[in-house]
Amino acid sequence: MSVLDARMKLLVERQRLGFVATVCPDGTPNLSPKGTTVVWNDDHLVFADIHSPGTVSNLQSNPAVEINVVDAIVRKGYRFKGTARVLGDGALFDEILAFLRKRGVASPIKHIVLVKVDRALPLVSPAYDAGATEEEVRSHWQEYWRSIDRADSTRTGKIPSPPSAASTAAGYDLVAAEYARRIYGELEAKPFDRAFLDRLAKGIPAGEVLDLGCGPGHVGKYLRERGIPGRGLDISHEMVRVARELNPTIEFRQGDMRALPFPDRFFAGVAAFYSIIHLEPAELEHVFRELERVLRPGGLLALAFHVGNEVRHVEDLWGIKTSLDFVFFEPAQVAKALRAAGFEDIESSERAPYEPSVEAQTHRCYMVARRPGIESPDR
Repeated sequence: MSVLDARMKLLVERQRLGFVATVCPDGTPNLSPKGTTVVWNDDHLVFADIHSPGTVSNLQSNPAVEINVVDAIVRKGYRFKGTARVLGDGALFDEILAFLRKRGVASPIKHIVLVKVDRALPLVSPAYDAGATEEEVRSHWQEYWRSIDRADSTRTGKIPSPPSAASTAAGYDLVAAEYARRIYGELEAKPFDRAFLDRLAKGIPAGEVLDLGCGPGHVGKYLRERGIPGRGLDISHEMVRVARELNPTIEFRQGDMRALPFPDRFFAGVAAFYSIIHLEPAELEHVFRELERVLRPGGLLALAFHVGNEVRHVEDLWGIKTSLDFVFFEPAQVAKALRAAGFEDIESSERAPYEPSVEAQTHRCYMVARRPGIESPDR
């Protein structure tokens, strides 16, 4: 019975990039990407040594090897464990070399590594444990990379590299449970915030509200209790899982505000409570344009953020090791980006922090802006 089934072969054929793990003589690991990874037969993978002296040397001393091949869009793949054979000449070398040349590998090849696969194990993102479907994961990452392309083509300043979003998600994944324990009931001790949300609930047109950067879902819950239907979106898979547990009647999904997984003119309002605080200043206008896209004409955007012009990096949050950057903004800076994105009727108010036992000691700004226009009666 062959080790490599049809699904595995198709994945390797499509991705053509394997991450090869070997063992150095001192016992430390070595990981090297190989863009020539390909299926040879039902039990073997091969890759070329174009410039891989460390990998080849390790395999000549210790043939144990693992190759990971992952679809970066659906976040699924396989771990192929086996034994490597390094070929430098001979009939088999020539046969595989001719095969690689037909596939378009034109670089000089020093060796060919033939891997006998003994075991293949699936690799699956934790996103699926949080309830995401493959289509949701695919849609998110496709939209994410499209948003990066759009931002690169229109940017006027520095746009963070893709890992910045992934880093924020990973940072919140680590603290999600403790975050929910401390933050889920915070509105009880914040009368200013409750009054701000009450005004939003009264002024919003009929329709759903998006709780953006929802965390454990407490803002969406508060609005729903006041008759405003809605759903939540957060970049952290683990935070989405917690939000679903705490609010089983509200829909939550994972996603990035840089590329929202919703159609145009979908929401009557967006509540972004401390959600823009992980963006770089150059991203504000692009993100606000994305929010304007999903709002109906006349829809409201409500923001809350820390006031200032600094970035605070946190390695430890409530005794939990993590890594998060908190970005502070001046109200005039945010209002300017809102106007550039097409918003109008911008109103803002500020407050000093509550007691240290309630929240971090930062000055806060609360801002409301409206998408221009009036919803047509036939919508």
